Amino acid sequence: MSQLEFELPRMVVKFLADIAPLRRDDLSIRPLSPEGSVKASAALRATTLLAEGLGAIVLVDPGNSNAYVYVSRGLQAGSVFQFDHDAGIELAFPSLAAFASALRKAVKVGMDIDDLPHATAKPLEKQVALAARIVGWVNQSKGPAGIATDAERDALRENENNVASHLPRLDPDDIDTLNVVVASRNFLVREAAAVFMVKHARRTYVPLAQTLAVDSYGQVWRPARQLLTALRAKQPPLTEEQDDEIIGDERGTVGIVFSMVLRANGQVRLIRDDVASKGSGSTFTWEPTGDAQRFDFSPAEIEELRQGKSSLDSQLADIGSRIVRRIELLQKKGRRSPKAPKRR
Repeated sequence: MSQLEFELPRMVVKFLADIAPLRRDDLSIRPLSPEGSVKASAALRATTLLAEGLGAIVLVDPGNSNAYVYVSRGLQAGSVFQFDHDAGIELAFPSLAAFASALRKAVKVGMDIDDLPHATAKPLEKQVALAARIVGWVNQSKGPAGIATDAERDALRENENNVASHLPRLDPDDIDTLNVVVASRNFLVREAAAVFMVKHARRTYVPLAQTLAVDSYGQVWRPARQLLTALRAKQPPLTEEQDDEIIGDERGTVGIVFSMVLRANGQVRLIRDDVASKGSGSTFTWEPTGDAQRFDFSPAEIEELRQGKSSLDSQLADIGSRIVRRIELLQKKGRRSPKAPKRR
């Protein structure tokens, strides 16, 4: 038996048999047969080092390179990961049972597998071992500088993926390990730290976020500044590169936000408010200007609208024209130069 040939664990064989009736090609829910799983798993392990390290076993292949796999080795053995060619490799479900339950619900409600919500990653019980592994991977992942061979490049990628796929299971209060990750010379590792801290926002993250807020990579400093904004912490001054990047992008941006509220009396209230970017413009943080308008619709009017009747056409057209005029006004205000001071 070659290195890439293996026998499926009995629990995986049973799982594949249990979910086989759930196959729905229109929802991209395509469970594999045991034979298909072995073939797909061998192909994945041959091309992805992390898949080999995790003992990945492909369970469901939607046909778009976003396979769901069972992890048979390592600290996260027993869980289900998704190998997403766009979003990367991440925990999807803590167990085969949780994955099966999600698939049954998706079939029941007609949900495409690409829209399947993933379970929240919870800290592993073996935190000491996990922290030691993460620190080891970070220390081995020094960044692309000096990479000379394909083997070195593959090892670098494997370490990056190991950090990104295991960091979500770290205890959010393990500041010592986060310090090591934040200090990495590999920007993809630093990005994983920034994303992790956004999800688990704590005041103790402020010094770490302030360090990443002046990073030279946008995928690192943007979430870091987002975290500082959420914690209402002091933002470091924008670097020259960051300042150049956001001019004409977020800074000074204005917009219109709509909220629709179903009131207790059966009316639907549509609220329109002007908003403007807040702070330095390095994050998508908005605040209302206070100039709001309200449009109330009775239950009868809503029902007429639902049935395609035209009694509200004129009112909706009026709202549309107000929106256009408001946008034009906001644009003019944004272009207006400040008045020159009066001469004395």
